[in-house]
Amino acid sequence: MRRTFVGVAAVLCAAALGHAGTAAADSGNTATGSTGVAQVGAVSASPSASTSGNTATADASAPVSTGGGGNDTTGSTGTTQAGGGNTSSGSTGVVQSSAQSVDPATSTTQANQTASASAPVSVADGGSNSAGNSTGVAQVGGGNTSSGSTGAVQSSSPSASPTASATGANQTATVSAPAGSSGSGNNAGNSTGAVQVGGGNASTDSTGVAQSSSPAASPTASATGANQTLTVASPTGPAASGNDASGSTGAAQIGGGNTAGTSTGAVQASGVNASPQATAGGTTAGTTAGTGTGGSNSATGSSGVLQLGGGGSSRSLASAATSPGATPAPTATPAPAAGTPAVTAPAATPAAGPESTLGASKTQTSTPRITVNRSPRVSPAITAGLLPFTGASLLWWLLAAAGLLLTGTATRRSARWTFD
Repeated sequence: MRRTFVGVAAVLCAAALGHAGTAAADSGNTATGSTGVAQVGAVSASPSASTSGNTATADASAPVSTGGGGNDTTGSTGTTQAGGGNTSSGSTGVVQSSAQSVDPATSTTQANQTASASAPVSVADGGSNSAGNSTGVAQVGGGNTSSGSTGAVQSSSPSASPTASATGANQTATVSAPAGSSGSGNNAGNSTGAVQVGGGNASTDSTGVAQSSSPAASPTASATGANQTLTVASPTGPAASGNDASGSTGAAQIGGGNTAGTSTGAVQASGVNASPQATAGGTTAGTTAGTGTGGSNSATGSSGVLQLGGGGSSRSLASAATSPGATPAPTATPAPAAGTPAVTAPAATPAAGPESTLGASKTQTSTPRITVNRSPRVSPAITAGLLPFTGASLLWWLLAAAGLLLTGTATRRSARWTFD
C-alpha cells in the first residue's frame, strides 16, 4: 500500500514539473561563442527622499532609466552590454549601452518661500549599436557602428536642461540652460582612436579623429516682481550634423558639413551664432552675432588646415598664386640717388581769367612750371663711387688739379738743381 502511494505521488510531481520548462534569464540577451560577457536589459530606478518639519519641507529625487531591447554577442571577448539593441561580433573589450536618462531634482520650502532645482540629462536613443571585429570600443545611446576599429568612442546626441527657481514675497526668479547636440548615427570603419559625439559622423581609415555635431544652448534668466518681468536669454547654435573624415590623421570636426580627405591636422567648425536679447516692460532689445553658416568646409590632401564658419576649401600653394585679371599692386617709385636734383612737375591747374565784355567768364590754362631743388653737397667719403661735381664745376676742378700737378713737378726740379 505504501509503495502504491509513493508511486502515485511521484507521477503527480513529474506531471506538475513537466509544464515548468527550463529556468532562464532575460530572453532578450544572447551570447554565442563568447568569453567574459555581461548583458543587462532595461534598467530603471526612481530613488527619492523627503523631509518635513514644522515650517520647512525638503524633497529630492533622481530617477534613472536605460532603454530596453535585446543584446547579442558572437565570438567576442570582454563584452559589456546594457539596455538593448546592442550587437558585438568578433570583438574584444566592447562596452555598449542604449539610451540613458537621469533627472535629478530637489526643492525646499520654508516660510512661504520655495527654492527648486533640477538637472535632467539624457543620451538620445538613435537606434542600435554594432561593433564588428573591433577592439576597445565604447558605444552609448544608439545608432553607432564600428567595424575593424580600435579605441573608438561613439555616443548619440547628449542633452541637458538644468533649471533653478526661487519664489518668495510675490517675487520669482528662474534660471535655465538647456543644451545639447543634434543628429544620430556614427560610423567608424578601420579607424584608430576615433571619438564621435552626436550623430552624422563618419570616419574611415583614419587615426585620431574627433567629430561632434553642432552643440546648441539656450540659457535664460527671468525675474518677476511688482508686476514687472525681466527676461534675459542668449541662445546659441545652430544645431547641425554631418562630418566625414576619410584617410585622415589628427582631424577635429565640430558642427556639420565638414569633410577631410587624406588630410593631417585639419580643424573644421561650422558656423556659430548667438542671439542675446533682453525684455523688460514690454520692450525687447537684442542682437545677433556669429560667423554664419556659409556652407560646408572641405579639406583634401591638406596639412595644418583651419576652417571656421563654412564655405571654405583648402588648396595647395601652387593654386594660391595671383589669379588672372587680378589688379597688380602699385609699383613704388625709386628714390633719387644722393646728389641728383629732384624734379617736381605740378599738374596743370585752370585759372579763372577776367570777365569778357559780355560778362561771361573765360578760363586760362597755366603752363606747368618745373622746379629744380638741388640737394646739399655731400662729402665724397660718404657718397663713395660718385663724383662730387658735374658739368662746368667738374672742369674747373680738373684745371686746378692740373695746376697743382705742374707746380709740384717744378718744385721738385728746382730742389734737385739746388743740391746739384
